[in-house]
Amino acid sequence: MPEQINPAMLNAWRLELADSTTEDLEQIAGTHFMFNDACPPETRSWIRQRQALAREVLEIRQTQESGQTPRQEGIQ
Repeated sequence: MPEQINPAMLNAWRLELADSTTEDLEQIAGTHFMFNDACPPETRSWIRQRQALAREVLEIRQTQESGQTPRQEGIQ
């Protein structure tokens, strides 16, 4: 697993998540993780970033479905 999540990786994840179903995105975004003490910080960061991206993609999808313009801010 990479030690640092860079913008290119975030964009690749965004594209990957954009192909996911709404139900899959909701599951990713809503899952609560319990980390044990030995869990590396990189793993925690990776999981939190994926969840945040899933929420971002869900929000964009819901906004577009409602006919509104999505916000341009996102995870950088």
